[in-house]
Amino acid sequence: MKLKRKDLIIFLIPFTLFMFLLLVFYPGIITCDGNNQWNQLVADNINNSHPFFSTFFMLWLSKIWNSPTIVLMFQVFIFSYFWMHICKIIRKNNKNSFKKELIYTIIISFVPIISLYSITLWKDILYSYYLMFTIYYIYKGIKDNFNYSVFDIFNIGLLITLVFNYRHNGMITAVLMLIIFAIIFIKEKLGIKKVLIVIMTFVLLNGLIAIPKKSYLDKFNENYIPKKESVSTIDSYIIWMYGAHIKDNNIETEDLKKLNEVIPIKDWRIIYNPFLINATGFYDLNSEYYNDNVDYFRKSFIKYTLKNPFTIIVHYLKADALLWSPFPIGYIYSFDYTDWWPKYEFNNGKLYGYDEINLKFPIIKKVVEKITSFTLYKPFCLFYQPASALYVSLILIYLLIKQNKNKKYWLLITPCIFNILPLIPINLAQDLRYVYINYLTLLFVGLVFICEYDFSKIKEYINKKRNKKVTKN
Repeated sequence: MKLKRKDLIIFLIPFTLFMFLLLVFYPGIITCDGNNQWNQLVADNINNSHPFFSTFFMLWLSKIWNSPTIVLMFQVFIFSYFWMHICKIIRKNNKNSFKKELIYTIIISFVPIISLYSITLWKDILYSYYLMFTIYYIYKGIKDNFNYSVFDIFNIGLLITLVFNYRHNGMITAVLMLIIFAIIFIKEKLGIKKVLIVIMTFVLLNGLIAIPKKSYLDKFNENYIPKKESVSTIDSYIIWMYGAHIKDNNIETEDLKKLNEVIPIKDWRIIYNPFLINATGFYDLNSEYYNDNVDYFRKSFIKYTLKNPFTIIVHYLKADALLWSPFPIGYIYSFDYTDWWPKYEFNNGKLYGYDEINLKFPIIKKVVEKITSFTLYKPFCLFYQPASALYVSLILIYLLIKQNKNKKYWLLITPCIFNILPLIPINLAQDLRYVYINYLTLLFVGLVFICEYDFSKIKEYINKKRNKKVTKN
């Protein structure tokens, strides 16, 4: 599709505002994870603690400008570019919807969870943008009988590849997306050729990524010297959940004595937090003692879990609350205002600290932070429940299906669901960014609903109710 003046206007609204916001928060909102990835590439020591390609792509961007800000500029561009195309495809199928799109785009551009996330250095942001754009292709398919061009199919394969390589749980999400597109193509009788193009694109791109990945990871493994013996991933989960059993007084005295050697029980009771694995993960526990008795601790954990399954059920209901609860149950990590700037080289090799940077608009920065912080309190905090965004999207999709008599609209929610499924057993923290796609899905579905739904039916329903009351009186 050719770009026109309307497309440019839609693009420039978020792009201009977000770029200004980036200048206000210059060099951007740098998170702990973002800082870690940037330091990996600065030290030429890229590993797979964060998915390799998400850091490797940052390295590519750093060749343009050796500053984390270039990554945030790319994020701003990608969101604006994707949103422009989303509006364009909706406008193509709904004539005279430009004014609605214009107003809607202005409003969403001022929503903190959209604007501030665009200038936050988290791999989850680009991951969510790529997943959002798969919804674009699903919607395009619904409206055009899935009559995709070869270019469209290649882009679908590319997006699924990016989702696969940007987050560890994205591997499962991407495979599920690959399966759903294959099912669509087969069910719609589009031919095995199109299925093969998507699969081959996915396989070939992952093959290309594997070449530098092997080189960098081999180099990292050769030079890697573990600081001290640590517990395995599965045991870090067990230690976390042991806290729930200790809190509920499920552990017998003899077993408590052994556990006390790992973490003092009085500390364990205090630090256990069902909303964050780091509560125990960051504790300086006796990992050597735990590993020497690992079989004992694993069997003991299974024993107490079988005796007290409700303890672990409650633990996981809390740990996964942001995936299912429309109301706050515990603290949710939403924004990351880190008022320090890590010490590393950029800007012609000069070392900078965050407070050494001359902020251009310090007053505006404080105002934005104050407004954003205010929205985290009741009743606005309900907005920061990702499950709420999911449920609203489901309701809007249901109404569109009822009106358009087309059940294929349910496919719009699949990227959102496929992101949630692999999170259920492994959720480490009540961190909103893990399910940021819930909000982006709502943005997309909300605009489709505003442009497609016949609101006269709602007026008719209200008028009928009023007439019934009048008749009764």
